[in-house]
Amino acid sequence: TIDWLKNAPDAGLSDQNGKGLSAGVWCSEAVLSAPEGYEISLSPAEKYGSTVRSTADTGKNGGTVTYYLRQKAGGGIARKTVTVYVDRTAPTGSIAVSGIVWNRTLPGEDSELRIPDKKDITISAEDGQSGVKTVEYTISGNKCKSREEIQKLDGWQIYNTNAKPDIRQNGTNYVYVRITDQMGNRTWLSTGKIVYEPVSKNGGSSGSSGGSGG
Repeated sequence: TIDWLKNAPDAGLSDQNGKGLSAGVWCSEAVLSAPEGYEISLSPAEKYGSTVRSTADTGKNGGTVTYYLRQKAGGGIARKTVTVYVDRTAPTGSIAVSGIVWNRTLPGEDSELRIPDKKDITISAEDGQSGVKTVEYTISGNKCKSREEIQKLDGWQIYNTNAKPDIRQNGTNYVYVRITDQMGNRTWLSTGKIVYEPVSKNGGSSGSSGGSGG
């Protein structure tokens, strides 16, 4: 049986860069610092030190961390709790063009859409923890075969739901998207091949729509 020490001060709470946090503030790593005259641990029986770190993803309502403070003089131990908000989960999202939806970093090899006229690009993005910070896109004629290739693309622009970009370039296009949340977690998405074959001058169409996403 442990006779818990009463009236001990609270541990300091900061992010991994040393910036002080208050309740309800998101971070990607929560650091608890022992107050003067104390050492801190996440277990009453384990090694005590000046700081402990909480890196577990906590969910949208945060998570309770139990920590222990030991007096440097006297050895008494206090048990305390604090709610931390740690977001280490990437956001989610999708790209939709002409009713076809893609929601992966790299779609299937046979994923293709053929369109006869200009089509809007609709991008959705969600983050249930710290929230979405930016949604960016670029359209390229190059097919990327890895996330590393997508990261090297140029021409990224901020997505605007009130002025959606569109596919209107002749030939083959690929749409690439990067979604970043408030803590810097990032998701990369891409469409399959989108072939734009505009309506010919005599009224005929050189292509039809269809394809698959995923």
